[in-house]
Amino acid sequence: MSLQIIQQHILEFLSSSEPEVLAISGAWGVGKTFAWNQELVNCRDDKALEFDKYSYVSLFGVNSLEVLKATLFENLIDSTLIGSDPSLKSLKDNTVSMSKSLGQKSLKQIKNLPFLKNASSVLDAMSYMYVSNSLICIDDLERKGNALSSKDILGIVSQLKEQKKCKVVLLLNEASISDSTDYKEFKEKVIDKEITFNPTPSECIDLIIHNDFALIETVRECAETLSLTNMRVISKAYSLMSKCLQHCGDLDPEISRQICHTITLFTTSYYCSSSNKRIPPIDFLKANSFRRLSTEETNDHKRWRGLLVAYQFNYADDLDKALFQIVESGFIDIESFKATAEKTNKKLIESIQENAYREIWKEFHNSFCEETEFVERFLKITTNAMSSISAANLSSSVRLLRELGERTKASELIEVFVSKNLELGCLNYLDKYDDFNHEIDDELIESVTTALNNSPNLEPTREFLIRVCKSYDASEEDQSRMSQITESDFYDFFKEESGEPWRKLLKQSSGEHAESNAKSALKKIAQESKLNEVRLKRLGLD
Repeated sequence: MSLQIIQQHILEFLSSSEPEVLAISGAWGVGKTFAWNQELVNCRDDKALEFDKYSYVSLFGVNSLEVLKATLFENLIDSTLIGSDPSLKSLKDNTVSMSKSLGQKSLKQIKNLPFLKNASSVLDAMSYMYVSNSLICIDDLERKGNALSSKDILGIVSQLKEQKKCKVVLLLNEASISDSTDYKEFKEKVIDKEITFNPTPSECIDLIIHNDFALIETVRECAETLSLTNMRVISKAYSLMSKCLQHCGDLDPEISRQICHTITLFTTSYYCSSSNKRIPPIDFLKANSFRRLSTEETNDHKRWRGLLVAYQFNYADDLDKALFQIVESGFIDIESFKATAEKTNKKLIESIQENAYREIWKEFHNSFCEETEFVERFLKITTNAMSSISAANLSSSVRLLRELGERTKASELIEVFVSKNLELGCLNYLDKYDDFNHEIDDELIESVTTALNNSPNLEPTREFLIRVCKSYDASEEDQSRMSQITESDFYDFFKEESGEPWRKLLKQSSGEHAESNAKSALKKIAQESKLNEVRLKRLGLD
């Protein structure tokens, strides 16, 4: 039965003044109470309710008919107050009204009694007498105390309908009633209408999430893949993702989608895996990082991995791990979360830019597109990817532009690359060839070298060379800068520094350019005296 039809049945039930009993049965968490309360409020707002009084009672832990009867009275409120909880004032009002209806003698009996639950057997009996011509909701029948039987409850329900002219709705999970035999035997005598509440994931989403929520369709797809119909879980997930999204206004929309996607999965796993074997448990998600295990997998593992593939969740990045902590704790460390989200957003943008750069090169190689339009798009895409592409990639772009006669645009592209990466602190000295033997453009090398040499944060040459001498192994960045040290700089350093620095520096001057300049400086020094010539010859320097 669709949710729309169920809602229509509830509406018809609420709009009728005829005393009758409606049973709505469904699994825990699917939203029976939520749907009932929603239609109840709608009916109140539309002034379609035929009863002036309403009482809601949960049987969770209730062990006696006396408690049930007393609670029916204590929770009785005016129908205009539906949506509000019973209060001491409503209890006092009911008591006063009851005393007036029962007479002065009754008033004298109860006027000095405290307004407390189960104040006395006299009050209990008298209060239950007052419950009539009312709308009654009895929830959680399957969770009643062991001392209370379904037979007894249905007896009270029958009395409320037949003798007290009440309209009663029962909300229950029939499959979980401990004394189901008694229930099934007597329900046919008491219950007039019965509805099985089994909404689809999509219908559950529509009940919980507002239509103006921008990512409702994303959440709907997630719920459908997971077969998620537990409204409590959906509500928890919705609350968490709404709080997280408040801090993602300036980030790429894909980050918002990831937040909804991940929170829905983790929340479902956290709350549902123990009762639903189809859902991977939290320990599995945490331990395996959603990757295939090298050890032999169980059937459960295979089933869980199949679900994760369908869900398009193959691994957890830093943002996913942060969201897991939020689901587990229910608390958001705003600053930490924002930092992680911004870091993930940066990686995402770089990935998008890199993909666009690769695609424009595929287009160059595999199509015959119009030149002017292609060059414009090529420039735009390459410019956007400046912080993501390598010097070798840029050299290829520059070379293509020059071949197309766009030398000015090629030089402008180099300027953007240098400026952007210098700003980000990612600019390093360049060798003629990179690690993969890709040739680096000469103009690019010169522009990078000039920018770094003029940088106010550049380590002075002498201090740089001393540090390199003392290091056990030069880093890639240091080796790149070594290639830019001139013969003159090497000469001045060798002449000024005594001891062993120059011997060590010669060993650290790896790379063709650095080694050549260092040896040229030493040869120049060797020519200055016979002593220097002998010294350097013993080092194997001819």
